[in-house]
Amino acid sequence: MIMEIIIVLVILVFSFKYIVLNVRVNSVIFGILGVAALYFKPQWFSNHDTAFMLLGLNIIDCIRDIVVYDKYYEHMSVKIDGLYAAKSLCSLCFALIGWFFLDRNLIWSFVPRVVFLALVYPIQYLTVACDVNAKLSEGHPIPFHYGHYSASKKECYWYKRVLSSLKRNDKIVSNVEIVTAETDTSRNKLARNYPEKLLNKMYMSIFQRKQKKELDSIKTRLSDSHTYIHMAYVSKDFYLKFAEKLYVVLQAKKAVFSPHIIKTFAELKNMNLNYSSGVYDDTGWSKYFIIKILSAFVENGELNDYECSDKPLDNHSYGFKIKSHDASSDPCLALDDD
Repeated sequence: MIMEIIIVLVILVFSFKYIVLNVRVNSVIFGILGVAALYFKPQWFSNHDTAFMLLGLNIIDCIRDIVVYDKYYEHMSVKIDGLYAAKSLCSLCFALIGWFFLDRNLIWSFVPRVVFLALVYPIQYLTVACDVNAKLSEGHPIPFHYGHYSASKKECYWYKRVLSSLKRNDKIVSNVEIVTAETDTSRNKLARNYPEKLLNKMYMSIFQRKQKKELDSIKTRLSDSHTYIHMAYVSKDFYLKFAEKLYVVLQAKKAVFSPHIIKTFAELKNMNLNYSSGVYDDTGWSKYFIIKILSAFVENGELNDYECSDKPLDNHSYGFKIKSHDASSDPCLALDDD
Protein backbone atom coordinates (compact mmCIF):
# COMPACT_ATOMS: atom_id res chain seq x y z
CA MET A 1 0.00 0.00 0.00
CA ILE A 2 2.74 2.44 0.94
CA MET A 3 4.68 1.56 -2.21
CA GLU A 4 1.60 2.20 -4.35
CA ILE A 5 1.12 5.62 -2.74
CA ILE A 6 4.77 6.48 -3.40
CA ILE A 7 4.44 5.40 -7.04
CA VAL A 8 1.31 7.53 -7.46
CA LEU A 9 3.03 10.56 -5.88
CA VAL A 10 6.06 10.14 -8.16
CA ILE A 11 3.78 9.95 -11.20
CA LEU A 12 1.88 13.04 -10.09
CA VAL A 13 5.08 15.03 -9.47
CA PHE A 14 6.52 13.93 -12.81
CA SER A 15 3.28 14.77 -14.61
CA PHE A 16 3.03 18.20 -13.02
CA LYS A 17 6.63 19.20 -13.63
CA TYR A 18 7.21 17.74 -17.08
CA ILE A 19 3.72 17.94 -18.57
CA VAL A 20 1.49 20.45 -16.77
CA LEU A 21 4.27 22.97 -16.02
CA ASN A 22 6.48 22.34 -19.04
CA VAL A 23 5.85 25.19 -21.48
CA ARG A 24 6.45 23.36 -24.75
CA VAL A 25 4.94 20.00 -23.82
CA ASN A 26 1.84 21.54 -22.26
CA SER A 27 1.35 23.93 -25.19
CA VAL A 28 1.51 21.07 -27.70
CA ILE A 29 -0.97 19.02 -25.67
CA PHE A 30 -3.45 21.89 -25.33
CA GLY A 31 -3.14 22.74 -29.01
CA ILE A 32 -3.86 19.13 -29.98
CA LEU A 33 -6.77 18.91 -27.52
CA GLY A 34 -8.28 22.03 -29.05
CA VAL A 35 -8.17 20.61 -32.56
CA ALA A 36 -9.38 17.21 -31.31
CA ALA A 37 -12.34 18.84 -29.57
CA LEU A 38 -13.37 20.52 -32.79
CA TYR A 39 -13.31 17.13 -34.57
CA PHE A 40 -14.80 14.82 -31.94
CA LYS A 41 -17.13 17.24 -30.17
CA PRO A 42 -18.62 19.48 -32.88
CA GLN A 43 -21.70 20.04 -30.69
CA TRP A 44 -19.57 22.20 -28.42
CA PHE A 45 -19.00 24.62 -31.29
CA SER A 46 -22.30 24.45 -33.19
CA ASN A 47 -23.84 27.91 -33.32
CA HIS A 48 -21.36 29.17 -30.71
CA ASP A 49 -19.08 31.89 -32.08
CA THR A 50 -17.59 32.37 -28.63
CA ALA A 51 -16.42 28.75 -28.55
CA PHE A 52 -14.70 29.17 -31.93
CA MET A 53 -13.05 32.38 -30.71
CA LEU A 54 -11.80 30.66 -27.56
CA LEU A 55 -10.44 27.76 -29.60
CA GLY A 56 -8.66 30.03 -32.09
CA LEU A 57 -7.09 32.20 -29.42
CA ASN A 58 -6.07 29.12 -27.45
CA ILE A 59 -4.22 27.69 -30.46
CA ILE A 60 -2.56 31.07 -31.11
CA ASP A 61 -1.37 31.23 -27.50
CA CYS A 62 -0.06 27.66 -27.64
CA ILE A 63 1.95 28.45 -30.78
CA ARG A 64 3.21 31.69 -29.20
CA ASP A 65 4.42 29.89 -26.07
CA ILE A 66 6.36 27.36 -28.14
CA VAL A 67 7.98 30.10 -30.27
CA VAL A 68 8.96 32.52 -27.47
CA TYR A 69 9.86 29.93 -24.83
CA ASP A 70 13.63 30.56 -24.89
CA LYS A 71 13.27 34.35 -24.77
CA TYR A 72 10.28 34.77 -22.48
CA TYR A 73 9.97 31.94 -19.98
CA GLU A 74 12.38 30.64 -17.36
CA HIS A 75 14.01 27.37 -18.37
CA MET A 76 12.93 24.25 -16.51
CA SER A 77 16.59 23.51 -15.75
CA VAL A 78 16.73 26.78 -13.79
CA LYS A 79 13.32 26.94 -12.14
CA ILE A 80 9.64 26.54 -12.85
CA ASP A 81 8.23 29.67 -14.47
CA GLY A 82 5.67 31.14 -12.07
CA LEU A 83 3.61 32.91 -14.72
CA TYR A 84 3.28 29.83 -16.87
CA ALA A 85 2.50 27.71 -13.82
CA ALA A 86 -0.42 30.03 -13.01
CA LYS A 87 -1.75 29.86 -16.55
CA SER A 88 -1.36 26.10 -16.81
CA LEU A 89 -2.91 25.32 -13.41
CA CYS A 90 -5.84 27.64 -14.14
CA SER A 91 -6.40 25.86 -17.44
CA LEU A 92 -6.37 22.52 -15.61
CA CYS A 93 -8.85 23.77 -13.00
CA PHE A 94 -11.22 25.13 -15.65
CA ALA A 95 -10.96 21.82 -17.51
CA LEU A 96 -11.98 19.92 -14.35
CA ILE A 97 -14.85 22.34 -13.70
CA GLY A 98 -16.07 21.97 -17.28
CA TRP A 99 -15.80 18.19 -17.16
CA PHE A 100 -17.54 17.58 -13.81
CA PHE A 101 -19.97 20.51 -13.58
CA LEU A 102 -20.65 21.72 -17.13
CA ASP A 103 -21.63 18.54 -18.93
CA ARG A 104 -18.04 17.54 -19.76
CA ASN A 105 -17.49 20.69 -21.80
CA LEU A 106 -13.73 21.35 -21.95
CA ILE A 107 -14.07 24.61 -23.86
CA TRP A 108 -13.75 26.45 -20.54
CA SER A 109 -10.18 25.20 -20.18
CA PHE A 110 -9.26 27.64 -23.00
CA VAL A 111 -10.32 30.71 -20.97
CA PRO A 112 -7.07 31.22 -18.97
CA ARG A 113 -4.93 31.22 -22.11
CA VAL A 114 -7.26 33.71 -23.76
CA VAL A 115 -7.06 35.98 -20.69
CA PHE A 116 -3.26 35.90 -20.81
CA LEU A 117 -3.19 36.54 -24.54
CA ALA A 118 -5.73 39.36 -24.51
CA LEU A 119 -4.94 41.05 -21.17
CA VAL A 120 -1.78 39.92 -19.35
CA TYR A 121 0.66 40.25 -22.25
CA PRO A 122 -0.57 43.69 -23.41
CA ILE A 123 -0.40 44.95 -19.82
CA GLN A 124 3.19 43.70 -19.52
CA TYR A 125 4.13 45.43 -22.77
CA LEU A 126 2.48 48.71 -21.78
CA THR A 127 4.16 48.64 -18.36
CA VAL A 128 7.62 48.36 -19.93
CA ALA A 129 6.76 50.90 -22.65
CA CYS A 130 5.60 53.45 -20.05
CA ASP A 131 8.76 52.92 -18.00
CA VAL A 132 11.03 53.37 -21.05
CA ASN A 133 9.18 56.45 -22.31
CA ALA A 134 9.27 58.02 -18.84
CA LYS A 135 13.02 57.52 -18.61
CA LEU A 136 13.64 58.92 -22.08
CA SER A 137 11.43 61.95 -21.48
CA GLU A 138 13.44 62.75 -18.33
CA GLY A 139 16.73 62.55 -20.22
CA HIS A 140 17.76 59.22 -18.72
CA PRO A 141 19.57 56.52 -20.71
CA ILE A 142 18.26 53.08 -21.53
CA PRO A 143 20.58 50.12 -22.27
CA PHE A 144 21.43 49.09 -25.82
CA HIS A 145 21.37 45.35 -25.07
CA TYR A 146 17.84 44.30 -24.19
CA GLY A 147 19.16 41.72 -21.71
CA HIS A 148 20.63 44.58 -19.65
CA TYR A 149 17.25 46.25 -19.08
CA SER A 150 16.04 44.13 -16.18
CA ALA A 151 16.68 41.01 -14.14
CA SER A 152 13.27 39.80 -15.35
CA LYS A 153 13.38 37.74 -18.54
CA LYS A 154 9.84 38.79 -19.44
CA GLU A 155 10.57 42.51 -19.04
CA CYS A 156 13.64 42.16 -21.27
CA TYR A 157 11.48 40.40 -23.87
CA TRP A 158 9.02 43.29 -24.02
CA TYR A 159 11.85 45.86 -23.80
CA LYS A 160 13.28 44.48 -27.04
CA ARG A 161 9.96 45.13 -28.77
CA VAL A 162 9.67 48.62 -27.32
CA LEU A 163 13.17 49.37 -28.63
CA SER A 164 12.22 48.13 -32.10
CA SER A 165 9.27 50.53 -32.15
CA LEU A 166 11.39 53.48 -30.97
CA LYS A 167 14.06 52.79 -33.61
CA ARG A 168 11.51 52.48 -36.40
CA ASN A 169 10.09 55.88 -35.43
CA ASP A 170 13.57 57.44 -35.14
CA LYS A 171 12.99 58.45 -31.51
CA ILE A 172 16.33 57.39 -30.01
CA VAL A 173 20.07 57.85 -30.59
CA SER A 174 22.74 55.32 -29.61
CA ASN A 175 26.43 55.59 -28.72
CA VAL A 176 27.26 52.08 -29.95
CA GLU A 177 29.53 53.05 -32.83
CA ILE A 178 31.49 55.40 -30.54
CA VAL A 179 31.94 52.76 -27.82
CA THR A 180 33.22 50.31 -30.43
CA ALA A 181 35.58 52.82 -32.06
CA GLU A 182 36.93 54.10 -28.74
CA THR A 183 37.53 50.57 -27.48
CA ASP A 184 39.45 49.65 -30.63
CA THR A 185 41.54 52.84 -30.39
CA SER A 186 42.35 52.20 -26.73
CA ARG A 187 43.28 48.58 -27.37
CA ASN A 188 45.60 49.59 -30.22
CA LYS A 189 47.19 52.28 -28.08
CA LEU A 190 47.69 49.81 -25.25
CA ALA A 191 49.32 47.29 -27.59
CA ARG A 192 51.57 49.99 -29.05
CA ASN A 193 52.67 51.42 -25.70
CA TYR A 194 53.04 48.05 -24.01
CA PRO A 195 54.27 45.46 -26.54
CA GLU A 196 54.25 41.78 -25.64
CA LYS A 197 57.95 41.62 -24.72
CA LEU A 198 57.63 44.55 -22.32
CA LEU A 199 54.55 43.01 -20.71
CA ASN A 200 56.35 39.70 -20.23
CA LYS A 201 59.23 41.47 -18.47
CA MET A 202 56.81 43.36 -16.25
CA TYR A 203 54.98 40.21 -15.22
CA MET A 204 58.28 38.55 -14.37
CA SER A 205 59.37 41.48 -12.23
CA ILE A 206 58.45 41.78 -8.56
CA PHE A 207 59.20 45.51 -8.55
CA GLN A 208 56.41 46.59 -10.92
CA ARG A 209 53.37 45.24 -9.12
CA LYS A 210 51.55 48.57 -9.08
CA GLN A 211 52.00 49.08 -12.81
CA LYS A 212 50.92 45.51 -13.51
CA LYS A 213 47.78 46.05 -11.43
CA GLU A 214 46.98 49.22 -13.38
CA LEU A 215 47.45 47.43 -16.70
CA ASP A 216 45.22 44.57 -15.59
CA SER A 217 42.57 47.12 -14.61
CA ILE A 218 42.80 48.78 -18.05
CA LYS A 219 42.51 45.43 -19.80
CA THR A 220 39.41 44.61 -17.78
CA ARG A 221 37.84 47.95 -18.65
CA LEU A 222 38.56 47.31 -22.34
CA SER A 223 37.13 43.77 -22.35
CA ASP A 224 33.93 43.13 -24.31
CA SER A 225 31.97 42.22 -21.20
CA HIS A 226 32.83 45.60 -19.66
CA THR A 227 32.49 47.86 -22.70
CA TYR A 228 29.09 46.39 -23.67
CA ILE A 229 27.47 47.88 -20.59
CA HIS A 230 28.41 51.40 -21.76
CA MET A 231 26.26 51.03 -24.88
CA ALA A 232 23.03 52.95 -24.45
CA TYR A 233 20.24 54.97 -26.05
CA VAL A 234 18.93 58.41 -25.22
CA SER A 235 15.97 60.21 -26.72
CA LYS A 236 16.65 62.21 -29.86
CA ASP A 237 15.22 65.34 -28.22
CA PHE A 238 17.60 64.98 -25.26
CA TYR A 239 20.55 64.36 -27.58
CA LEU A 240 19.93 67.54 -29.59
CA LYS A 241 19.40 69.58 -26.43
CA PHE A 242 22.56 68.16 -24.86
CA ALA A 243 24.61 68.84 -28.00
CA GLU A 244 23.55 72.47 -28.05
CA LYS A 245 24.30 73.03 -24.37
CA LEU A 246 27.60 71.14 -24.48
CA TYR A 247 28.89 73.33 -27.29
CA VAL A 248 27.95 76.54 -25.46
CA VAL A 249 29.53 75.38 -22.19
CA LEU A 250 32.78 74.28 -23.81
CA GLN A 251 32.96 77.49 -25.82
CA ALA A 252 32.70 79.53 -22.62
CA LYS A 253 35.52 77.55 -20.98
CA LYS A 254 38.08 78.54 -23.62
CA ALA A 255 40.37 75.66 -22.67
CA VAL A 256 41.06 72.02 -23.54
CA PHE A 257 39.35 69.19 -21.69
CA SER A 258 39.09 65.43 -21.96
CA PRO A 259 35.58 63.86 -22.06
CA HIS A 260 35.65 62.49 -18.52
CA ILE A 261 36.43 66.01 -17.22
CA ILE A 262 33.73 67.59 -19.38
CA LYS A 263 31.27 65.14 -17.84
CA THR A 264 31.88 66.70 -14.40
CA PHE A 265 31.14 70.30 -15.44
CA ALA A 266 28.73 71.93 -13.02
CA GLU A 267 26.92 73.53 -15.97
CA LEU A 268 25.93 70.04 -17.17
CA LYS A 269 24.70 68.77 -13.81
CA ASN A 270 21.03 68.93 -14.80
CA MET A 271 21.66 66.71 -17.85
CA ASN A 272 21.71 63.54 -15.68
CA LEU A 273 25.07 62.40 -17.04
CA ASN A 274 25.68 60.22 -14.00
CA TYR A 275 22.32 58.52 -14.12
CA SER A 276 22.71 54.74 -14.23
CA SER A 277 21.69 52.65 -17.22
CA GLY A 278 20.30 49.12 -16.94
CA VAL A 279 20.80 46.41 -14.34
CA TYR A 280 24.55 47.07 -14.18
CA ASP A 281 24.02 50.67 -12.97
CA ASP A 282 26.47 51.92 -15.59
CA THR A 283 27.29 55.63 -15.63
CA GLY A 284 29.99 55.48 -18.31
CA TRP A 285 27.52 55.79 -21.18
CA SER A 286 27.53 59.63 -21.10
CA LYS A 287 31.27 59.89 -21.87
CA TYR A 288 30.65 58.30 -25.26
CA PHE A 289 27.75 60.59 -26.07
CA ILE A 290 30.04 63.54 -25.27
CA ILE A 291 32.59 62.13 -27.74
CA LYS A 292 29.88 61.53 -30.35
CA ILE A 293 28.60 65.09 -30.08
CA LEU A 294 31.99 66.81 -30.01
CA SER A 295 33.40 64.64 -32.80
CA ALA A 296 30.63 65.97 -35.05
CA PHE A 297 31.70 69.55 -34.22
CA VAL A 298 35.32 68.58 -34.96
CA GLU A 299 34.33 67.22 -38.37
CA ASN A 300 32.52 70.47 -39.12
CA GLY A 301 35.63 72.47 -38.21
CA GLU A 302 33.95 74.17 -35.26
CA LEU A 303 36.11 72.49 -32.63
CA ASN A 304 39.55 70.93 -32.26
CA ASP A 305 40.45 67.47 -31.00
CA TYR A 306 44.10 67.54 -29.94
CA GLU A 307 44.39 63.81 -29.14
CA CYS A 308 47.62 64.34 -27.17
CA SER A 309 47.45 61.74 -24.42
CA ASP A 310 49.36 58.46 -24.50
CA LYS A 311 47.03 56.98 -21.90
CA PRO A 312 44.98 54.11 -23.37
CA LEU A 313 41.74 55.32 -21.81
CA ASP A 314 42.18 58.98 -22.74
CA ASN A 315 41.84 59.40 -26.50
CA HIS A 316 40.47 62.94 -26.86
CA SER A 317 41.05 66.49 -25.68
CA TYR A 318 38.50 68.95 -27.00
CA GLY A 319 38.76 72.70 -27.17
CA PHE A 320 38.48 75.70 -29.45
CA LYS A 321 41.46 76.71 -31.50
CA ILE A 322 44.23 78.36 -29.49
CA LYS A 323 45.98 81.05 -31.53
CA SER A 324 49.10 81.39 -29.38
CA HIS A 325 52.09 79.24 -30.29
CA ASP A 326 53.78 79.59 -26.90
CA ALA A 327 54.71 76.37 -25.20
CA SER A 328 52.63 77.41 -22.19
CA SER A 329 49.56 77.60 -24.44
CA ASP A 330 50.22 74.31 -26.23
CA PRO A 331 47.26 72.07 -25.29
CA CYS A 332 49.49 69.02 -25.54
CA LEU A 333 51.57 70.46 -22.70
CA ALA A 334 48.66 71.79 -20.69
CA LEU A 335 46.03 69.06 -20.61
CA ASP A 336 43.70 68.77 -17.68
CA ASP A 337 44.83 66.42 -14.97
CA ASP A 338 43.28 63.00 -14.59
